[in-house]
Amino acid sequence: MTTIKQNLRYEFIHPKEKPQIIEFLKRNFYADEPLTEYIKVLDNPKSVKVLNEFSTKSIIENMSLLARTESGEIAGISLNSVKCKNDPKDEPVTDFLFGKIAKLLGFAYEDSKVFEKFPDIDCVISVDIISVDRKFQGQGIAKVLMDKTRQVIN
Repeated sequence: MTTIKQNLRYEFIHPKEKPQIIEFLKRNFYADEPLTEYIKVLDNPKSVKVLNEFSTKSIIENMSLLARTESGEIAGISLNSVKCKNDPKDEPVTDFLFGKIAKLLGFAYEDSKVFEKFPDIDCVISVDIISVDRKFQGQGIAKVLMDKTRQVIN
């Protein structure tokens, strides 16, 4: 799966890289994400811990991808998960602050009615978070991550 474009390697995220991914999210995604900012999730350490777990829980599925520079720096990530027609509902998030966002995301997913619109499909891949480091933005990295995600499912 490793590919080099623009001197970047695109590869699957290994579960042992979870701490690096969390740091990447803190620097590049959480601070810019409007709901996280509006609700002030980052001001509450307990909420941040729940947010970190929620955001990275799909890494163990081995479907998430990253773009890495030659020196090993993470330039972008795509946190992907598999959603299937008969999956049990997720446990509700009990954290008051982040729970508001999780509830909204759950509602949006349910309201999309993917499996009703496409009854012949049993599972889909979901791009849950895609983020590119500010200093690498505008170079097409998110597009390549999306293209690589499509390749994973084919």
